[in-house]
Amino acid sequence: MQKYKQITNEQRVLIAYLFKQNKSMGFIAREIDKDKSSVSREIKRNSSDGSYGLYNSLPAQKRRDERRFSSNRKKVMRKEMKEYINEKLVNEQWGHEQIYCRSKLEEKKIVSHEAIYLYIYDDKRHGGDLYTHLRRGHRKRQKRINSNTTRGVIKDRVSIDKRPEIVNTQNRYGD
Repeated sequence: MQKYKQITNEQRVLIAYLFKQNKSMGFIAREIDKDKSSVSREIKRNSSDGSYGLYNSLPAQKRRDERRFSSNRKKVMRKEMKEYINEKLVNEQWGHEQIYCRSKLEEKKIVSHEAIYLYIYDDKRHGGDLYTHLRRGHRKRQKRINSNTTRGVIKDRVSIDKRPEIVNTQNRYGD
C-alpha cells in the first residue's frame, strides 16, 4: 500500500484537461495514478459551481491553498486579547464565557471562551493568580491510567467459601 500524497498542481492541470474531454473518472485516475474516488472528490470540491460542473486547475489550486493556510493557522492569544481578558476578569469579575460573548458584541477579536479558560489556567501554571478570579473553583483532574482505583471493589467483601453452612440449606428468604 502506498503512502497517501495530496494531488499536485500538475495533476490538477491534467485532471482539468481530461475532464474537459469528457474522460471517465477511472481513466483520469489511472492517468494520474490516484484512486477514482480521490479524483471525483477533487473535481466536486474544487469545481467553480460546487458540483461536477466547471473544473479549472488554477482556481482549484487556489482553493486548495486557502484551505491549507486556514487549517494550519495557529490561534495566537495576542497582547490586546490578554489585556482585555485580564481587565474584565479581575476588575469586573466576569466569567470566561461572559468575556467571550461581550467581546463578540464589541467586535473584538477573541479566540473562544475555551481559549480564555486555557489562558487562565496557563497563567496559573506560570505562577499567576487569574484563576482566583473565576466564579467557581476548578476541580483537580486525574488520569485513570496506572492508578489504583476503587471502582467496582466491594468494601469488606467476604469470600463465598467463608459463608455460614445454614446458607447452603436455603431455608430462609434471601439465601
